[in-house]
Amino acid sequence: MKKIISASLLLLVGFCSAADDLQDETDEDKIKSAYSAYVDDFMADDFKGIADKFTYPATFKIKLLSFIPLSMTLENADEMVEQYKSLKADIQEGYSYSTIDQITVEKTEEGYVADVIYSRFNAKDELLITGRSLYSYKDVNGSWKMYSVEPVGD
Repeated sequence: MKKIISASLLLLVGFCSAADDLQDETDEDKIKSAYSAYVDDFMADDFKGIADKFTYPATFKIKLLSFIPLSMTLENADEMVEQYKSLKADIQEGYSYSTIDQITVEKTEEGYVADVIYSRFNAKDELLITGRSLYSYKDVNGSWKMYSVEPVGD
């Protein structure tokens, strides 16, 4: 009987510890996890999964010819799916997967910005490109959702 009570107490302590660990996760950690899930969806061509990572309207800031700024606003998930289908159709030839090389998360007035350096590779693990983008997040009903994407540099 003592063994059963001891085992039950150990399980209870373990569950409480696990719950405390989840509560200790910072907003920055949650955003890093959300970004990692976004990258997984990107590599898997899960366009609906990508669209679910955003809140709407969402803004894409891009540069035409590397110097003409352009801002595109997407009003809903269907538009986002089409945007990512187009983006993936024009991605570097031979693209196979991406890595997150560095991510820093900074507090802003609206929420947070994830400053990400990433690399894209082909199936032979050859580097195709290294890039940097800013991903703006805000809390939407307890979940961190992207609302703006802006490439940095060329």
